[in-house]
Order: sequence, then C-alpha cells, then structure tokens
Amino acid sequence: MLLCFLTGVLSAQDGSLDTSFGDNGIVITDFDNNIDVGLSIVEQADHKILVSGLTSSNHEDYFPLLARYLPNGDIDTAFGDNGKVTADFGSGVNSFDYLFIDSSNYIYAAGNFGISPNFTFTVVKFMQNGIVDPTFGNNGLLELDNVEISNMIQLNDGSLMFVQHSNTNEITLIHYFPDGTLDTSFGENGYATSAFSAGGIFQISQMKFDPSGNIYCIGTRNSPDNSYVILMKFNPTGYLDTSFGSEGVSLINFDNLDLYPFTSASFDFANEDKIVVAGSYGICHEIGEGEFYTFFIRYLSDGTLDSTFGNEGILLNSISSFLMKHFIIQGNNRLLIAGEILDCFEGGYFHLYRLYSNGSNDPSFNEFMEEFTSSKIILQEDGKIVTVGSTWWYNGDEDILITRHNNNPLNISDFETKNLIVTPNPTSGKFTVQNLTFNSENTTYEIVDVSGKIIKKGILESAEDIIDISSSEKGIYFLKIQNQTFKIIKK
Repeated sequence: MLLCFLTGVLSAQDGSLDTSFGDNGIVITDFDNNIDVGLSIVEQADHKILVSGLTSSNHEDYFPLLARYLPNGDIDTAFGDNGKVTADFGSGVNSFDYLFIDSSNYIYAAGNFGISPNFTFTVVKFMQNGIVDPTFGNNGLLELDNVEISNMIQLNDGSLMFVQHSNTNEITLIHYFPDGTLDTSFGENGYATSAFSAGGIFQISQMKFDPSGNIYCIGTRNSPDNSYVILMKFNPTGYLDTSFGSEGVSLINFDNLDLYPFTSASFDFANEDKIVVAGSYGICHEIGEGEFYTFFIRYLSDGTLDSTFGNEGILLNSISSFLMKHFIIQGNNRLLIAGEILDCFEGGYFHLYRLYSNGSNDPSFNEFMEEFTSSKIILQEDGKIVTVGSTWWYNGDEDILITRHNNNPLNISDFETKNLIVTPNPTSGKFTVQNLTFNSENTTYEIVDVSGKIIKKGILESAEDIIDISSSEKGIYFLKIQNQTFKIIKK
C-alpha cells in the first residue's frame, strides 16, 4: 500500500508526465509516413489541442499542416481529413509557424510561404471543422506581399498585429481587422513606423500585449563581440513609447564567448507590473562542446532594470550546454523554463524545469528530459504544461511529438507577495484575498481583462475578503491592489 501511495504522489508531482494523456503523457503522430513537424500549439475552449506545423512526403516540398487532438491526446477525426488539414501552396518550405484561436473559436494560422528570398507571409482563417473561412481576406487568405514580417500576434478583439523590420533604421507595426482588411485608421494607412536601428543580424522572437493594450517585442542581435537583448514597448497607437527605457527601447549586451554566437530570448509579465526576459547566449565550439549562459533580466514598468533582482537586475547562470527556448511566468511568479541540452552535432534532449521568482531552483518540480526537439510550450487552463515539437531526424523521418505534464501554477505560494495571498488560483469564480498585515484602513482593488477593460472594482474591508468573478468569461485577468498586480486565471 505504501508503494502504491508513493507512486501516486510521484506521478502527480509538478513536472511529471500526465499519464491520462496519450501513452503515459506522450503522443507521437505520423501522418502517412511523412515528415511531420509541430511548430505551434493552442488549447481550445473545449480543451481540445490544436497543433500547427508542416509536412512533407519527399524531403523537398513542405506543406503547412494543422492537426487537432482530443483532451486525452487522441486524434480528433472530426477535424479536417481524419484529424489533419494540409494545403498545397507550391514549392518551397511552407509552414504554419503561428497559430491563434479567437473568442468565436475561429482558427488563424500563418507563416512564410514560397522559396527564399521570395516569401509571402500568409494568414489563413479556418472554421472550427478545419474548413477555410471564405469571408476572411481574399477567399480565406490574407497575403502580405513585399513586406518582411518578423512576428505577429492576435489581439483580444481578434484583430491581427504584425511587426516588420528588415535591417533598416525603422520598425513598423501593421494592424488588420479580424476579417482580414487593413485598419487604415492605425498609424498611416495601417502602418505605424518608428525610428529604430538594430544593426547586425537582428531578429524579433516574440510579441505580447499588456492589459492596457501596449505592444511589447523582444529581439536579439549578434555581433563578433557582443550578444544583445532588446526589449521594445509600443503604445496602442503603434508607435514606440518614448517614456519606456531609452526612447522606447531597453538594450542589454553580453560579452561573447567566441565569434558567431547565438542568442535566444523570451519574456513574460510578472506580478507588480514587472517584466522578465530570459534566454541563452553562447556557441557550439565542437561536437559535444556547447557553451551557453542562461540569463534572466527583470525590468520595472518604465523599462529600467529592477535593482532588487540578481545583480542590479540581471541574473547570469554558469556555462552549460543548455539552450533556453521557452519561458513562462506562472500565476505564483515561478519561472517555467524549457529548452534543449545540445550535443552540438545532431540534436539533444528537451529539458523542462522550474525556478523560484528570484531565479533559484524549485526542488518541488520534477525536472523532465526526453530526446526530442520542442517548438513551443503552453499552460493549459487547468495549469498543466503542454509542449509540442518533433522527434529528431536522425531517428527517422520526424513525427509530431506532444507531452503533457502535471502542474499546479499556484503550488505553495510565491504568490504571497507583500503579505497578500490570493487563493484559489486558477478559480472557478470566487477567490479569497488574504491580507496578513490588515489594519482598519480599507484598500481599493480593481480587476481588468487582457484588453485593459475594468470588469470589477471595490474595497477590501477585512483580513480575508472574497471576490466573485463568476459572471466573467474564462481566461486571464489581472487583480490590482495598491502597487501590486496579480494574474488571475478564471477556469
């Protein structure tokens, strides 16, 4: 009995594979003996999992791919052609790198199609069953010709925001309505251009928006001497917010270990209106000799470094062969880290682990390693971690690989910030705010949605107050109390 009890406890530990999903937590999918690669993943409102990527039968021409899975990891045969959707956009590497689902459950998939350097950035809108929605753009397609798109996001209202930068002294945000028409009231005829010179090899790796509608981009630049991490903030109007950092940009540079370095960077919003950037920089010297630093940078809301974190705002870990690729801040401010331990030859091992908010190791998380490459990780509505990628090519043609891990995003409370505790979180509607240092003075609060709209406000009148958001839709909200902000997940 004791053995069974211990086995059950270990299997449910944060980070352990969710044995109710697929084959003991892992799903591998091969369509028609093709090359199949998963690049992005989202969870639908009904908890089905949608994956985008690419497929090929001849190692030459690659076609964009969508696949949908039931909550238990089985293929959803009601979607497309027995669970998958592909499209022929001609020769070249055509892939759905970006994937979104709007509030009406319409699917938006996008990527660069064609043969380099003549790519066309294309967005395709699908209905829930995997059929193209002909009312979007031009018969279901939005094609941005002669525009070098670096990244994109879907905003809370279903509209699309693109960022363009092509080694010029400018950076541009482009806004389209949910139906695929250009928003000519945005910027100048849909294009908002700001002065910005990155220099060198510059890449934008991620875009996000905050509750007030501001847009953030994280980018990297490499030179023979330095690796640069660049965080940018744009106003909702589309132009750089000159009150943030230095004229809208916060730049950190690291001394390179060698010539021809590589830098990765991701970011997320933390409680108390702070922003954390995380990534790796370094190089593969020879087979089995990868040298990478992992770094964490914490910013205040104005783009200056938070001197209370690490060494004046920067935490730099020792050299290893780990290359960070994905980064998420959980509701309790713990840092969820994913990437690959590289062999600097053919591949490596996917590695998933968790840190406390100060960057120290979280021993309550069961670190995970498996031989595959990961493209993206997400937190499901119930807090479980899902990652998508593919098997390595040297083990045969690549197949889509998905893992799901147990996880409580508010496990033990890092969320006890400045004597305030919020439980439960995620919540089905009602949650308690506990003030450990309550006095007779009333404290005001407000709750906003991801668009910045206030959905509830009131006064905390005791040491324990119950707040009810049962009438609000499922999703992410932000509870603001004095100078603190808490991320609330409504399930």
